[in-house]
Amino acid sequence: MKRFVYEPAVNVNWGDPQHNRTGFYRACSHGCVSVVKFLLNHPLIDITKQQSQGFTAFAIACQNNYPEVVSLLLKDPRINVNKATNDGYTAFPIACLNGNPEVVSLLLADPRIDVNESDKLLYTSFHFACQNGHKEVVSLLLADLRVDVVKPNTNQCSPLWKASQNGYLPVVQLILASEREVDTKTKSIAGPAPWNNKTAAEQARSQGTRVRPVGESGEVFYRKTKNGPLIADLLDSFNADPETTRQQLREVPGIRDSFIGDLFALVVFLCDDLLAVKAEPSSSTSFPSTISKTTRFFQIARCLPMELQMVLCNCVFGARKNAVLTKHSEPAFKKLGSLLAWSERQ
Repeated sequence: MKRFVYEPAVNVNWGDPQHNRTGFYRACSHGCVSVVKFLLNHPLIDITKQQSQGFTAFAIACQNNYPEVVSLLLKDPRINVNKATNDGYTAFPIACLNGNPEVVSLLLADPRIDVNESDKLLYTSFHFACQNGHKEVVSLLLADLRVDVVKPNTNQCSPLWKASQNGYLPVVQLILASEREVDTKTKSIAGPAPWNNKTAAEQARSQGTRVRPVGESGEVFYRKTKNGPLIADLLDSFNADPETTRQQLREVPGIRDSFIGDLFALVVFLCDDLLAVKAEPSSSTSFPSTISKTTRFFQIARCLPMELQMVLCNCVFGARKNAVLTKHSEPAFKKLGSLLAWSERQ
């Protein structure tokens, strides 16, 4: 155990004049795990101090994608995981906005995190992940049944609508391929904006003929103009025949892998060793750790051959189909039954 000697001449919580960043903040900002461990044990360190923009050391570790640091901080009772920046953003939406799947997995496992928290414009973390094309994070959030995936912002734009507007075809495919609720028909409310009163399909189709705005990069312009019409056609097909479109999407490279991984994760979710399915329905103490383990199995499953994944799914499902359900496992169980019925038709 390290021994610390108090030296009154040294202010261990000193922050630089411009941004008020302390030594502990900088260690977390740069992912210096050994330094973070050392300072966490220092009796004089203030690990909750905010810099000039309101970022805590915890928030900056989530933003900069240092999962080992985030894991350490989550275990410290002094950390307020919901401390907001000056702009009102907490660590979870910050991690989703920056597309950090490992950090998002850790935060999903913490019961203190509000997964559906929204900002003043009603943008949720799922909005941020979708509108920025972070497919891995979108996949994790879709697999968590607590996440509201259709909640609109103040302009009545759902996360799917924002992904369509920005030309993120893989994200749109992933959302439609899932068994989650989908909103494709609500029209935006944007006043004088050119995208006012448009469905996701209408907005995506309009991107194909747009003029490149001043300041927009060629990469963004190309993505929107190329993928916009493809997304519009896909949404039209989904509206006409959702089930057939889902089945077709699950054969698309990259989307099928996510679908099988989701199926495997849901099977694991029902296992006795991860979720006490025979416990009292009111007991939910194991739920947070279950989510963490489920997302880990989700990541592992996606690396397995698809045939092996399906065999494992069928074996585990057959062994657990008569298990007593809790309030947490029941939605997943219903979804699993639907997905399994589809897989048996293939």
